[in-house]
Parts: sequence; structure tokens; C-alpha cells
Amino acid sequence: MPHSTSYSYATAAKEAVVVMGVISKKMGQASVAVTKGIYAHITSNVIEEAAPKIESQLFGNRDLRENKTGFLGFYVHQATAVIVVFFTTITLFGILNITPGYAHDPIFIENTQLLPVEGPYLPNGNISFALYGKLENESDSRGFRSKLQAGDKLVLSLLIPNLVPEKLLPLEQLPTLTVERPDKSSIELIPEGKEVFDEPFTRTSYLRLLSMQEPAQAGIYHITVNANQQGRFTVSIGTMEQFGTPVDNVINRSSNLNRISYWYSDSLKQSLANDRSLRFIFTDYLSVIFGITGLIFVLAVILVKIRITKSS
Repeated sequence: MPHSTSYSYATAAKEAVVVMGVISKKMGQASVAVTKGIYAHITSNVIEEAAPKIESQLFGNRDLRENKTGFLGFYVHQATAVIVVFFTTITLFGILNITPGYAHDPIFIENTQLLPVEGPYLPNGNISFALYGKLENESDSRGFRSKLQAGDKLVLSLLIPNLVPEKLLPLEQLPTLTVERPDKSSIELIPEGKEVFDEPFTRTSYLRLLSMQEPAQAGIYHITVNANQQGRFTVSIGTMEQFGTPVDNVINRSSNLNRISYWYSDSLKQSLANDRSLRFIFTDYLSVIFGITGLIFVLAVILVKIRITKSS
């Protein structure tokens, strides 16, 4: 075979995807390496044909990509992408919706903590706390202490749940607050009215009985909740939202979030309130179910894509 013809023959055979060993044998070459290195050249036709193949391997089929949308590094139908985004959004909503968020860090004053020296101690009275408790009879009391610095502000509110029996009590039968300042002077605060306050995070409703604000003295304040009738109460103190700060004389603080639900529904006459709480619980669980479904769907899309890639 003439030399020039050998070049043409080898190149044409290679473009026709003939196995190189067959080409070498037909040409009577000593080895495949000689045929590959000297006679068989890559022409523009081969390059043009190779380009879409390489593109397809790297980025997927062009026809598929033109009819699909890029999502998570894969090409999927637009409807599929919308569904994945929807379920992912529901997932985030569900997670955020059940994550506890409170304007005040909750603390419970136990039934044995009658006096301020026996009750919770808050080293920083600027931190926003909500102290929950229950008065057992008309002569009962609960106490706690809070420390402030000169230049701080003492901010206090006394609330009761907006539920029976507490909301039915006249003002004279509602609890009062006694505030003893660091200089040993004191003031007694009595309910001024019933202002509705809805807590959006705990999904509970309260009646604010009184509020107090004054420039703080440096030292420890002793605060007492005085009963005039059996009932539940909440004292809010501070304005700075900071959760998990150290406190003393608090029992099993990690369970306080769960205790709020029991404290709030602790009434034989609260069937309506219990039904309301159950509706909120159902809503939360529904959000969790949708969220988990969304995560499973996203993972399934990824796993199917990986399996298809491996099989190809």
C-alpha cells in the first residue's frame, strides 16, 4: 500500500471507529503503536463529532437540558424543581415553627420558695426573664431576687393567665408585688387593671395587672408575689433578650419550656383552652410531617441521579 494511501486508509478507518488492532493488521504494520502514532490522524470531522459527546458527558444531554431546569447540580423537569423547592420551604417552615422562641427566658418559682432569699436569684436583672408560679391559698407568697447596677433600669410586670378562674377574679383578689430595693426601702404594687397580652411564641394569652419602671440602685432587689386568692401568676423582668444565662436556686431548668404548657392548662375548667392547645400541637406536627416529607423527596432526587450516573 503506497505511503500516502496508508495515511488516508488509517485515518478513514479510525474515523469509522474501526478497532485500531484491525487497522494495523490490514496495513501489515509491526505494531498498533506504529499505526496509531504515524498513520492514523485525528481530522476535523472527528473533533466535531467528539465535541457533543464530551459536552454530554460533562453537562448532560443537550436535548434534555433544553427541556429541563438546573437544580441542585442536576437537570430536572421544571415541575419537579418547583415541587422540591416547595417541600424544602415547608421543611424550613416546620423546623422554624417548632423551634422554641420566647421573648423572656422562662423560670419557675417552686411552691417551697416562699421568700426572696429562698427563690431564684438572677445575677443580671437586665436579662429578660419570665418567672412562673402558682399561689396555693390567699395567704401564700413566692419570692425571687435580682441584681442590678447603678445606671440600669428596673423593669417589672405582673401577669396572670387569661383563663378561668384567674381572669374572673376581681382586682382586690388578684396578687400584688412587693419590691424591696437595695437601700431597704420598699414599695407595694397593686393591680391597676387587666390588659390583654398575647404571647405569640408560646401561643398563650395573659392579663397584665401592673407594670413598674424606675432607675435602678446598685445591689440586689428582693421581690415578693403576695396572694389574695389561689391562682397562677407570671412576673416578667428585664428587657435584654439573652437565653441560657446563669441563674441560681432554679430546679431542673431544662424542663421549664415543657412545664409552661402544664402550668397554663392547670385548671379543671379549661377544656376549651386544652382544645386550643391541641389544635396548635396538631399544627406543629403537621408542619414536621411536611418538613420530613420534603427532606425525603430531595434526598430521593439526589439518590436517583447518582444511581443513573453510575449505571451510565
